[in-house]
This record gives sequence, structure tokens and C-alpha cells, in this order.
Amino acid sequence: MAVTVAFEELAGSPNEEYFIGGFSATRQLKCKWADLHKLAQQFAGVGANIRIGYDSYSSARVTGVSIAPFHDGEITGYDREASYENALITVTYRTPDGYDIPDPEQLVTESLEPWSEFITIPGRKLYWHAEGVVKDGKNQGVPLGDAASPGKLIHGATWVYRIHQVPNLPPAYFSLIGKVNLGKATSKSLGATFEPETLLFNPPTVQRIITSDGAQAWDVTLRMSWRETGWNNFYDPTRDDFFKTYVKGGKEQFKTYEPAAFTGVI
Repeated sequence: MAVTVAFEELAGSPNEEYFIGGFSATRQLKCKWADLHKLAQQFAGVGANIRIGYDSYSSARVTGVSIAPFHDGEITGYDREASYENALITVTYRTPDGYDIPDPEQLVTESLEPWSEFITIPGRKLYWHAEGVVKDGKNQGVPLGDAASPGKLIHGATWVYRIHQVPNLPPAYFSLIGKVNLGKATSKSLGATFEPETLLFNPPTVQRIITSDGAQAWDVTLRMSWRETGWNNFYDPTRDDFFKTYVKGGKEQFKTYEPAAFTGVI
């Protein structure tokens, strides 16, 4: 929300403070008395559901706006009611409690969490001995059978994308659950590019930060499971690899997971 009311910042303003776990600042502004409520509401974000950030420390947001008369000793009016030409607006900014972010522009953190998936390989075409080996007149090429089927680990990773200071929750955080990436997705900080349909969007974790100053913002953690083989390709034990599948008589690939654009959320 843009501030449209005219004001001037007073000499000696702003005052800034670094403390353990965050940053705060206070600005003193002068405006016309008739405009004081409109200016205060614009800084507080009334009706916009978002508070204005501090220019030199973007993760600090407005947490309070106080109003007082501004006068230099000259008060006009009657004995019981004073009137003022100008107002003094004091705006307080603060980083939410628990946000110890040394770089004010560092509003996203990312990580990769490796995982493994266990799949079973049918043992009907596997043998306990090399085929053709004969012992005591008997062929030792005995199939393992399903009861002795071996397993195989498929490796992958979860891309954890944490966003700080989210003022509003986009609907896509929830509508993308269970879908795969339509196009390539890139993480610049991790130096990784994920091919289409290799990321599966999992339910996010959203956390509301509430302090003594009131509700601040949302902490959002997005988790996308990456599998190199793709989520719409399935394991064929006869060929020991992952392949596309089709509906009988159809020419288009059958896709368990619907592809969707991840742009706008990462």
C-alpha cells in the first residue's frame, strides 16, 4: 500500500536499534492535522492487510503508529478545546520476534533433504545359481520366486523452500498439493535445476508469528519431492527401469500426477 498523504520527516529522525534477535526503528513525521488519521492508517496498512517495510531493512515492518499534536507553543481555540494545525506521527518498525536474519534481504532459505524409496524386484527370473550349473545330475538354476524377491533403493531428495515474512497466503500454496512441475524449476541458491514432472508438491507448513506487537506475518515452508525418474514414469521389473504408461487403446501418456506451473510460488 502506497503512502499518498503528504508529510515531512523531522530532524533527528529516524532512530534505529539492533538487538539480540532483530532490529527496530522509529520515525517522527509531521503532517496536516486534518490528514493525521489517513496517514496513520496508510502506514499501519489498514484495509491492505500488509504493513509497510522499512527502507534500509526490508524485513522490519510497521508495528505501531502513534498520534500527538505538533505545536511550537502556539495553540489556538477556546479554553476547553485546543485546535492544532499540524500533527506528530510516530511510526515504529520492528522485525518479528524470532527472526534473526542478519541480511535484511534474506527472506528465503532453501535446503535439500535426501531420501530413499524401497521397491521390490520380482524374483521369478532370478536364480540361486548360474543357469546351466549341474550338480549331482540336477540343474541348479532354481528361481528365487516371489517369496525371496530382492529389493532396490531409488534415491531422491526433498527441496525445502522456506519463505519468511509472507503477508498473505496465495491459494496456489494449497491448490498445487499433489501436482508436479509443468516446466523446469531452478534454485539459484542451491545451483540446481529440476526437469519437468520430477518435483511433487507436498502439503506446505504455514506458521503464524504473533508477538506482543500483534500478528506479524506468515512463515511458509514448501516441500517438493524430487525423483530423477519423474513421478509419472513407473518401474517395469522386466526391464529394470522406469517407463511411461498408457491406457489400452490410447496414445497419450497416462499421468497419475497432474502437471502444473510452479511459477509464482518459488
